[in-house]
Amino acid sequence: MKKVTIISMLVASSGTCILFAGCGSSGNQQSAAKTDTVAAPYPKIEVSPVGNSPEFKDAQLKIKNIKGTMQGKDSVKLSFEFDVKNYELKNQTPDADSKMCNNSAKGQHIHFILDNKPYIALYEPKYEVVVPANSEHYVLAFLSRSYHESIKDKG
Repeated sequence: MKKVTIISMLVASSGTCILFAGCGSSGNQQSAAKTDTVAAPYPKIEVSPVGNSPEFKDAQLKIKNIKGTMQGKDSVKLSFEFDVKNYELKNQTPDADSKMCNNSAKGQHIHFILDNKPYIALYEPKYEVVVPANSEHYVLAFLSRSYHESIKDKG
């Protein structure tokens, strides 16, 4: 019963606020028309086609090894080792200059995402991270061009 009363009070007070806000007008429609402003037109937007990104049909990324080492009582250092095939980490993707988007000066890399946190760019096929002991974690890793576009292939 208390929940219904609180909701009723909130609805009633919301209606009162709307009523008071609506009562401030003198009823003169001409004065309202004088205060309206015309929004400036939007700036001109141009859309330019962008060519396809270079394909890396045979590129592969696999987790080669994960090793856990206790760090005190409450944490574990996880060491990831990746196997990268047919893809060169640290190289600039050939069409990077033509893409007109953010490009990593360090080149192609692995996007490493742990527990839905922001990604970390890995330029070497190894990475270490410390996590709480006896806890569950989720990892997503994929190859990325130097301008942060992922490699998407059926393989």
